[in-house]
Amino acid sequence: MNIAQLECFVNIASTMNFMKTAELMSLTQPAVSRQIQTLEQELGVRLLDRTTRSVSLTPVGARFLPEAKDILKTYYHSRSWLSSYSMTEQNILRIGYSDPHGINLISRTLAVLKADHPHLNPRFTIDQTDANLARLERGQLDFIVGMKDYTYQNKDVVFMELIKETFTCVVRKDHPLAEIGKDRDIITDDFWPYSQILAIPPYLLVNNHLNRHPFLPVNDHVVNYNCSNNAEAYGLILAGFGFCMVPGHLLMPHPELSFLRWKTSPEAPMGIYYRRGFLKENPVMLDYVKETRRFYQPQIKAELQMISGARGC
Repeated sequence: MNIAQLECFVNIASTMNFMKTAELMSLTQPAVSRQIQTLEQELGVRLLDRTTRSVSLTPVGARFLPEAKDILKTYYHSRSWLSSYSMTEQNILRIGYSDPHGINLISRTLAVLKADHPHLNPRFTIDQTDANLARLERGQLDFIVGMKDYTYQNKDVVFMELIKETFTCVVRKDHPLAEIGKDRDIITDDFWPYSQILAIPPYLLVNNHLNRHPFLPVNDHVVNYNCSNNAEAYGLILAGFGFCMVPGHLLMPHPELSFLRWKTSPEAPMGIYYRRGFLKENPVMLDYVKETRRFYQPQIKAELQMISGARGC
């Protein structure tokens, strides 16, 4: 019995679907099936009842599930503190983020932190938030910077809000919205007739995230475009595909673009994910959190003022 087998079993018990489990674990479906078959052979019991249409736990599988979760929890905890001990000794800080534009403010915070930790060694992982959250759970990241994911629930992972983000309308300077934005803040009715670019990670699209958490109004009667992050969105904006609503901390100045205040912008929490109890174990991480709390709010406000302070700039 090994960790990979237990992870497959616990994930299948959650999804009750081999294909979904394979996608979640970045494995092939046959690989997941082999892990389960090997686990059942080694234990000498059948853990799952499988048909062509459904998957369910056997009675012994249901009894074994809490123990499998406990084994994994102990493994992750041990791996986490051992890794944290090693990383702390080396001043390594492993940071996850999901959008290329996010590195802008992360780097500015690190610049301040480096004064107190001259041997600081940051390591970055850019990936979709769900993949980075899985790394965080496994102790492969120290924290994640970004927007809150309302689809994610884990009592062992804490989300610390840094700011209530608002969204700015980013358009090419020859777009009709840019002309409207020269005289006043735009409202939803202004952009309703135009194509919108939605920078939404693929995993949230799969989960119908927009339908469950409609932060941004979307007019389905015009042609809209999806992309994975705001760097891609900027490319589509510059190519003339439409406008994009961008969170404040992900705004990047560009000479060919206008940044328009959205008067009725909704607010969405932006902050840091970290493992519960981890701050006490990692003084560098604790200092980072303290610094981001002090730094982010005024810095983001300053960025917004600089980028969108002048009408239609």
